[in-house]
Amino acid sequence: MNIQLFIMPITLILLGILLNFKTFHKIGGNGYASPFSKKSQETWLFAQQVAPKIILKNGLILFLITIVFSMFHTVLNININNLKEIIYTINFIFLIITYELIESKLRKKFPNL
Repeated sequence: MNIQLFIMPITLILLGILLNFKTFHKIGGNGYASPFSKKSQETWLFAQQVAPKIILKNGLILFLITIVFSMFHTVLNININNLKEIIYTINFIFLIITYELIESKLRKKFPNL
C-alpha cells in the first residue's frame, strides 16, 4: 500500500477534528474562511459549526475509498501509476464537493446575502 495515497484523506480528517475542537470567533482568522463565510459574524460562526463536520465526514469517506482501491487494485488489474491518478482525481473531486457542500449550507441558511 502506498502511503502517499492517504495524505489527502488524513489531512481532511485531522483538519475536521482540529476545527471541531477549536471554534474561531474572529472573522478572517483561522478556521473555515471563504468569501461567503466572511460576509457577517453570523455566517462566520455558522460556517465554523458546519465545516468541521462536513470536512471530517468527507475525509473518512475518502479514506475508505482509498483503502478499497488500494486493496483491490490487483484484483481490478489497475497499474499502480493509474491507481495513483485515479485516487488523486477522486481526492480533487472530493475537495470540490466538500467546498460546495459547505457553501450550499451557508447559502441555504442565509439566502438573502
